[in-house]
Amino acid sequence: METVHGDKILSDNEVEASLTSLFRQFVDNRTLSQSEQHTRNCDIVLQHAGFKIGLAPSRLEDGGVGVCVTEGLIKPRTVVALYPGNIVSKNLIFR
Repeated sequence: METVHGDKILSDNEVEASLTSLFRQFVDNRTLSQSEQHTRNCDIVLQHAGFKIGLAPSRLEDGGVGVCVTEGLIKPRTVVALYPGNIVSKNLIFR
């Protein structure tokens, strides 16, 4: 598979277009509970990308909990998650 730049396989423009299309579909309805909005938005991701991700116990011994595909399949060249390179503790966010 050819790279676009370094370890990229998609151009920034392709990623931006895909995410913009997805984010515009998300539900922001203040009459719904946070849980209901989350469920609806997960369904939108499933329709848009063909999969849902969620937290689940690792199958590795002492693996803890991690992100996994909970429904559907991931197609090649699909943006699955974004990681900006910084890990921020929730203790710092929710002070």
